[in-house]
Amino acid sequence: MSESTHLKSAPIGCRTASATQREPILFLFENLKNIKVPVLITDGRSDEIDPPKNSLLIANQILFAWLAFFECGHSFLYTSPKHFADTVNLFLE
Repeated sequence: MSESTHLKSAPIGCRTASATQREPILFLFENLKNIKVPVLITDGRSDEIDPPKNSLLIANQILFAWLAFFECGHSFLYTSPKHFADTVNLFLE
């Protein structure tokens, strides 16, 4: 299996071939549902490093999650700083 094939088929948050190394990450993912405070999750809609579907999976596990997508890629913090700051401020109000 090539590295690129492995990355596409790996479970959320898993980018290693070792099952032993994946266990702690999967344990953390499964326990996201235990978070009972509001959480802001942000992502770029065209993020190729951390695909938006991962953010959606995480947000769906947390009861009070806010999910905000920005119309750019992985560097949305730098390409949309004002929009990001406004989103954070709205979340914190």
